[in-house]
Amino acid sequence: MQPGLPDLVADSRFRVTFGDGSVQRFTFRSSTVNGRYVRREEQADEWKGEKELGRGNYGSVWLHRCLTSEGPAELQAVKKVNKRSLSNAGISYVKELETIAKFSQAKYRGLFVEYYGWYENDNSVFIAMEYIHNGDLGPYLKGPLPEDEAREIAFQVAEGLENLHENKYVHRDIKPENIFVVQESPNWVVKIGDFGFSKRMTEGSYLQSRVGTELYLAPEVKDMFPPEMEGTSATFNFSEKIDIWSLGILTFYMVYHEHPFTFKKQRELRKYIEGGPFPFPTSPSQQISQDCISFISSTLARAASERPSARDALDSDWMKHRSSEISSSMNDLKITPDSSSISSDSSSEQESDPTRPRSSFGLGGAPTIPKKVFLQYMDDSSHQSGLTSRRVASHKKSSGSKKSASSLIRSFFTKSSQSRSENSSPPQGRRARESFFEEAGPSPKRATRKENQRYDGDPGSKASKKYFKALDLIGADDPGAAVPILRDALSIQQKFLGSKHDSTLETHFVLARTIFQTGDYEESEALFVDTVKIRKQVYGSKSEKTFEALHWLGVVRDLQHKYEQALVAFKETMKGRESLHGPEHPLTCTSLKQVGRTLLSLERPIEAEKIISRLLKIQQKTLGRTHEDTLESLRRLASSYYRQGRFDDALGEYNRLLKRQGGARRTTNPEILDCMQWMGILYFKISDFRNAEDILRLAAGGHRDAYGLDHEETLRSFWWLATSLNSQRKYSEEADIRKEIFAGKAKLLGDTHTETLEASKEFAKATRGGQ
Repeated sequence: MQPGLPDLVADSRFRVTFGDGSVQRFTFRSSTVNGRYVRREEQADEWKGEKELGRGNYGSVWLHRCLTSEGPAELQAVKKVNKRSLSNAGISYVKELETIAKFSQAKYRGLFVEYYGWYENDNSVFIAMEYIHNGDLGPYLKGPLPEDEAREIAFQVAEGLENLHENKYVHRDIKPENIFVVQESPNWVVKIGDFGFSKRMTEGSYLQSRVGTELYLAPEVKDMFPPEMEGTSATFNFSEKIDIWSLGILTFYMVYHEHPFTFKKQRELRKYIEGGPFPFPTSPSQQISQDCISFISSTLARAASERPSARDALDSDWMKHRSSEISSSMNDLKITPDSSSISSDSSSEQESDPTRPRSSFGLGGAPTIPKKVFLQYMDDSSHQSGLTSRRVASHKKSSGSKKSASSLIRSFFTKSSQSRSENSSPPQGRRARESFFEEAGPSPKRATRKENQRYDGDPGSKASKKYFKALDLIGADDPGAAVPILRDALSIQQKFLGSKHDSTLETHFVLARTIFQTGDYEESEALFVDTVKIRKQVYGSKSEKTFEALHWLGVVRDLQHKYEQALVAFKETMKGRESLHGPEHPLTCTSLKQVGRTLLSLERPIEAEKIISRLLKIQQKTLGRTHEDTLESLRRLASSYYRQGRFDDALGEYNRLLKRQGGARRTTNPEILDCMQWMGILYFKISDFRNAEDILRLAAGGHRDAYGLDHEETLRSFWWLATSLNSQRKYSEEADIRKEIFAGKAKLLGDTHTETLEASKEFAKATRGGQ
């Protein structure tokens, strides 16, 4: 820990101990017994990281669950920052800690993502933050927002900036990904998050370092100044007005759904700074008021000194319209417990959640895709466009064999080249590469092999060699090296065959998937968007080729936590495949599965239940009741019930799942043990303590056989078993189990660990008959 920490930082530091996959946080809390105050004691809570929410240049963000909380599960977003990466970049984590600690005080509540505290180990700093399950604003900006909704968001951001600037802080990275959605449209409630680039300005000081996100950077940060300012001191320093510029860009994007100055329009920015007109859209999709245009123009003034302060922005004519609307429709803007997206019910326990999490706050940078995640999506689409039944069987068999990931990935990247017919598989034995450059006869969209050879140097052959070389690199787990080669092949095809040629489209698609594998989801998404657009033009909107591209567009958006946008793509694919192939086709089932998972990610369990139930019926009919895909759908259905608080229904699904796995028994099979543990917990939740005891005895014994007594899962099963015995007042039997827990904790954590001492107290209490 750094010496001389600011008081706010030092006071918010948690004392912790690191366990096997979890962290013990110690805090002082008071309580009452029979209405009387009890002296404050240090108490321990166990927190476990469940899912990665995002990854950036300096670390990652994880969803953490409190394993010891009573009632609805407590969730937090914990930012894990690598100390060495920060040090190499010349960044001090104390700065961010001080900023978020200061602006998490009660007087700023509602403006910024809340901060709970921090802790560290030798390698990393961990920052515990409020988990906002709706994620950031980015995925909600699928098109222009109504002007009044954009104004509401801009007002709340400006209010946050006002408080930052009055306290001599500058955020320096205002963008949709750092604005978090507490309540969705139409009555938006948002908070500012991610103070990683924030800077405190002392009296008379200015900022000099260039940080932030390119599209939202003020021109002075890019060394662009109006001619009259060249050579002045302003060209060496910049102030809080860089946040006002970012606010203006954000507002422009919300109402027009485009950026005024993109990477391709840097010349336009320089022209504007040198005195040219501001590039407002000539044909906007909606009519924008003059007050809104004036607000944007003022916040995007060329010179920082000409931009309004945050307070002046709040007092602008455009914002005054907001005040009059609130006065006339106050009742419409009330946030009730039912509508609030941060109610405790919306973040209920999700221990059996099989979906991916939403991002809580960003770190910047592209996430990397683990190979197991890539292969998971590869498996989901293994029936797509032209994958022969022989290849499907081979692929499924490989999951249980020693076949390498390289060969699986290679198979994945060659499979779609086999698709030359929309509704039937190609002949058995056709080589995966054969059809990529093989022409099937002249047509308006194809060139024959003879036509291909008109070009000097046989560009068709040259592109083909590059394509197959790229496949070899992909098969060798080196997609990064394959990308530039695929780009070269694509460039040749676009020049000589055209952008709408089958071979060009195929290379374009494989390039998108290869970039996807490298983890550059943003570029991959853009390529898939283009692929969908062109395939609709060439093959039609009801073609499997189009649905294949839509599926992958959904996948890449899903992995960026753009769940709403992913859901749109998955639903369109699902409906199209159902119409084209039928409701029970494997491709339709793949899309149903994706829709169900995404709905769970969006915390929409009722809708998810309908989709998963439909999929389950098809799988039971076509695959059988004990197929692994059928069993997985049963787990997801149980999860949807659990999220709705329908514990009896969730218990029923787990019971069916257990029967199909051979029934309750002493076993070391982890899936069966997990199922029995969950059944025990659910029996306990519906107060059926006897059945909870019976099933938990099997789970606890199996966990001990599989992992030993000093294992987290074993101790969890033992704890629930002891608790169910306590509820039946079987104190003698409870004492025996508590003794085992004490021994396991002592071995796992040590004799003096807080959890071990607590287990000792519970054991002693049980021996006294619960007294």
